[in-house]
Amino acid sequence: MKHELDGRIIRVVKAEILEGHTVAITFDDGKVTVIDFKPFLLAHPHECSDYLLDEEEFAKNMEIVYGDLVWGENYDLSFPIGNYYFGDLEGDYE
Repeated sequence: MKHELDGRIIRVVKAEILEGHTVAITFDDGKVTVIDFKPFLLAHPHECSDYLLDEEEFAKNMEIVYGDLVWGENYDLSFPIGNYYFGDLEGDYE
């Protein structure tokens, strides 16, 4: 099933690590999505983001930039907002 944002502009307003690589993401419309990023990191190894498998590095490098959730100064890990919103890092959302 394909989800769509129907042209809405959604922003991340809060991101909190619950445990390990699991993050509660709060959006400006009040929705909260919980995502475990570790399965994605393990399934998609990459030299730019492998350091994020370390829980301390993952937490230390997580930040909200212009309403988007990213890791690292060079955006070593980031996803389109729809992936966060619908809790599916592999999906294609508009």
